[in-house]
Amino acid sequence: IVANTNTGDFLFAGSSSGGTSGPAMLAAVAAGSLLLNQPLSVSLRAPRVLHPGMPDKVFAEPGTGDALRGRGYTVEDLQSLGQVDAIACPKGLREEARSCEVGSDPRGFGLGLGAAR
Repeated sequence: IVANTNTGDFLFAGSSSGGTSGPAMLAAVAAGSLLLNQPLSVSLRAPRVLHPGMPDKVFAEPGTGDALRGRGYTVEDLQSLGQVDAIACPKGLREEARSCEVGSDPRGFGLGLGAAR
């Protein structure tokens, strides 16, 4: 859950699955939405990569590993890395409820529903 500590306004909440990759992928989706100002749907669909530290290799979804291999990384291709469901209100729920977007990861079977305010 992400909120503005000064105003208490809600900005983002999400959940993830996928073992140890889940929390990292949740952070990547939140960063895409809140820091890069991407629509939540774009952040959820973005290709994912993960370097857990140990083992010393990068886990990558299809289409992302070749560029990393070219830079000398050891890459293991995986069909998907984690699944994320989230709601993002980049302009804040109180200030601009219409900015909110609910999304489910296309890699899984989650369901996200919103209601008109």
